[in-house]
Amino acid sequence: MTDITPPDADDTALSFLLRVQDDPEDARLKAELQQWRQADPAHERAWQQALRVRLLGRLALQGATQSPPAPTPDNLHRLPVRRWRAGALATAAAAAIVLACAPSLRLWLQADYTTATGQTRQIALDDGSSLTLGSASAIAVHMHGDTRRVMLLKGEALFQVRHDPRRAFVVEADGIVSRDIGTVFDVRSGGGHVVLGVAEGTVGLRAPRAGMAAEQAVNAGEQIDITEQTGAVRHAAISTDSVGSWNTGLFGASAVSVGDMLGILRRHYSGYVFIRGTVPASRLVGGVYDLRHPADSLRMLVTSSGGSMREVAGRILIVSFPG
Repeated sequence: MTDITPPDADDTALSFLLRVQDDPEDARLKAELQQWRQADPAHERAWQQALRVRLLGRLALQGATQSPPAPTPDNLHRLPVRRWRAGALATAAAAAIVLACAPSLRLWLQADYTTATGQTRQIALDDGSSLTLGSASAIAVHMHGDTRRVMLLKGEALFQVRHDPRRAFVVEADGIVSRDIGTVFDVRSGGGHVVLGVAEGTVGLRAPRAGMAAEQAVNAGEQIDITEQTGAVRHAAISTDSVGSWNTGLFGASAVSVGDMLGILRRHYSGYVFIRGTVPASRLVGGVYDLRHPADSLRMLVTSSGGSMREVAGRILIVSFPG
């Protein structure tokens, strides 16, 4: 059983669409798709949305003079393979873009600072503190009166905080609260995990959903990994040099779960990554991963963890694990 958050229904629907286009006569795949659609009404809605997006892509390719048949579950599989392959790349790209727009728009409306894939950003805060925002990340900043609060909406950030005993500096990520007590620390959220690593000083951590209602101290050289879905908490001793190492383009993994590492590398890959099977999410990995070549690093991580990976159209990676 995996301990990472299940894939988003829209991502899974798009993944199924790509696989069906790649092999429309696969009976086993048809059965798997049907089972997934019937498992949850949200799955069926996501599938119908993917079909609508695919239809828009086909219309864009064929022009207004040719109207393709309506994308029903039956004729989805009967369309000639040659016609499927002719439009597969364009329609897959259209689907990916449309399905990605809604969450990106919500994030943009909430965030004060964001980064694109492969980008980092240095941010100086009004109180003299600073932070480095990692790839494909977003934060909202609230500094009013005696309140210094940063919401990590997505991704990762490395904080260097100017301590002020009159004004606590608080970072929130998915309901987990980190309070600075004069530190350099890193917080990341993704792959169903929130991870705090401390390079200098001490951070006070609360995670009510994980049973940590009272604040606990996390010192330099310590890391806390909280699984959002189960509330499981894992403590680890780490090298302080590994905290925020992603800022150099090389990520030094020290007691990092496979699920967390997948999330990190996905944020640095400029295309789309779809995951099939059961991720060995709780398995721990170490070593150095090159964030400047995320596809190569993903392949290394996946194959060493018992999976396989293939590339489609140069911008889509399909990762498969057993189960």
